[in-house]
Amino acid sequence: MMFYEVLLSYWNEVMSDDVYLLVQDGYKAVRDIDVSYKTTENKKTGVKKTTETGWDGKLVSKPLVIEMFFAPEQKAIDDIESVIVAAQAELDEMIENTEEDSVVNEVLKENGNLDKTELKKKLKDNSLDKDDKKVLQTLSDLVTRVDEGAKTLKDLRLALDKKAREQYAKLTDDQIIELLLNRKWYRSLISSIYALYTAVSHRISDRVTELAERYEQTLPELEDEVEKLEIKVKSHLERMGFVW
Repeated sequence: MMFYEVLLSYWNEVMSDDVYLLVQDGYKAVRDIDVSYKTTENKKTGVKKTTETGWDGKLVSKPLVIEMFFAPEQKAIDDIESVIVAAQAELDEMIENTEEDSVVNEVLKENGNLDKTELKKKLKDNSLDKDDKKVLQTLSDLVTRVDEGAKTLKDLRLALDKKAREQYAKLTDDQIIELLLNRKWYRSLISSIYALYTAVSHRISDRVTELAERYEQTLPELEDEVEKLEIKVKSHLERMGFVW
């Protein structure tokens, strides 16, 4: 029953539109892409300019095509992103933990950000203490790693985007079936079913825990506790002069 609900929901939200386009255009619909544009107008001249802002596959998303055909390129991008994140974190930590008398303070702006120009200038200072120069050189190396990594990352993303875009027109029928049937429809359905079963499992687990806590004490134990409390209450009442 749950599988049917998942299938019906996916059919209504996604699959029915996909099937309609396939019936109408055939596999060409999978090879097509949708391009987004933005039009801006120059306030002085009134000239309008239209520029492309992005694109994606009409039926099969860009990430699925990249996953199937360009996994090594995507991994290279992910690895560089990790390097940049690690270097930036180390750089931020050095700046945040700098002491008042540290040379690092001399290359920071008033807002606390690193002044790259001042850092380069400071490193050329021949009178700079050896230890201070080592600290600044570490800062400079981290900055270089972040900046060069960001530039490389941008170039790799542009190159991968171009490859992925060109790949759509080259898709064979077998590749289209793999992308649409297995990597889009089947995977989405399995993920939804798994998420549903996980949610149900958590609800059952929470309910069992709730019942276990509620009935942690057995009825005889509760009756015994009530009897003991009743004796204590009667004892207190007798000392207070109540009789019955």
